[in-house]
Amino acid sequence: QGSATAARTLARPSPLPGGMLNAPLSTAIVVAVYCACSALMLIVNKLAVAHIRAPAFVTFAQFAATALAVKVAHMANFIEVDSFDSRKLMHFSIYVIGFAAGTWTNMRVLMTTNVETVIVFRTIAPLAVAVFDYVFHGRDLPSLRSCLAMGIIVAGALSYVLNDKSFAVSGLRAYVWVVVWLCFLIFNLTYGKYLVSGLGVSSWTAGQYN
Repeated sequence: QGSATAARTLARPSPLPGGMLNAPLSTAIVVAVYCACSALMLIVNKLAVAHIRAPAFVTFAQFAATALAVKVAHMANFIEVDSFDSRKLMHFSIYVIGFAAGTWTNMRVLMTTNVETVIVFRTIAPLAVAVFDYVFHGRDLPSLRSCLAMGIIVAGALSYVLNDKSFAVSGLRAYVWVVVWLCFLIFNLTYGKYLVSGLGVSSWTAGQYN
């Protein structure tokens, strides 16, 4: 889940001298780094909960480490963090609850299932987020080519579920925690976009509030 903060930070890359990065290349780098962070966090979280067996503690440790890192970097003048705003904090408090719940349920999922299941269900999130972007953010619906691509992803996810041994043994009960986590993930992605773009906070400030 820490990859979400990294993605928001990288989503606003600083211009390099001489225009070294054009828009397509910059976007490709952001996507590649986000994928790497997301994959590494899944592996690290899986190892952490496998050895510690305390998802709440692992979640708290991640939040505390993130807040401390942002605070230290701000005090050392490496980054800029917006001043405290109670109005923004009110909006972020809703997101923090959803983000904490999503992180905790993600840990529970990793305790009871494998990383492959998490990856498969995570691929479904963009399809729901694309619809919510249209409804709540006024953005265009995905093009036909994008819809076909996401349809192929969903078909792959359904194929995985139908061939999963856990589903064959326990049915839909095997995916209760995964579905709960997916709902929180979709909410966080949709509401998080509003917070960063609608409230005009910097990426580091968003990380500090989280």
